[in-house]
Amino acid sequence: MYFKGKKYRFLFSILVMFLVVASPATFANGSISIPDGFCWQKLGKIKSKVLKPRKWHCKKSVKEGNIIYSITKERRNFRGKFLTGLTINTVRNVTKKTKINAELFAAYYIFDYMEESENVLDKWERDDGVFVRYGCEVRKKISKAHPDITFRIRVSAIANTKTDTMYVVIFGCPEEEWQSVSNIEKVMVNPLVLSEKF
Repeated sequence: MYFKGKKYRFLFSILVMFLVVASPATFANGSISIPDGFCWQKLGKIKSKVLKPRKWHCKKSVKEGNIIYSITKERRNFRGKFLTGLTINTVRNVTKKTKINAELFAAYYIFDYMEESENVLDKWERDDGVFVRYGCEVRKKISKAHPDITFRIRVSAIANTKTDTMYVVIFGCPEEEWQSVSNIEKVMVNPLVLSEKF
């Protein structure tokens, strides 16, 4: 069972962007070896950082009060669209906005996302203490990105149980490019550093 009413679903329309793909992010501590061709990209507004391919592009935006970072292979067009990249969507005060806490909302978000996808390839959940995450990997078309392309999408909804913040961490690309960029996805998402205090 999951919430379908407008009262509980308004954030879904805010969070679901034209490109959605993420992997089960881990939360790095200590020193991390930086692979060749990558550099740390600070995400200052959410007190986090991520490894970024040096030639990729980073863009911050705010929508309905939610902070969104996009790290993309190609530059976003004038409508903000791109085909390959990572997005991190941050929603604070989830309970106040949705009447359910961040952990429960994260679970519902992923369940809803799988329901709306054409082909679910994998799913996961993990409790890392402060951070609890739910995720899935799917294939689907995203007409707002490109009407004729099937995308491979990995998405994790990560709840900070201390601060009631939810992150939707997304990595995606056209299905035909997945083999060539899947290793980049692992480098970017697995050592993702999120703040326990944000």
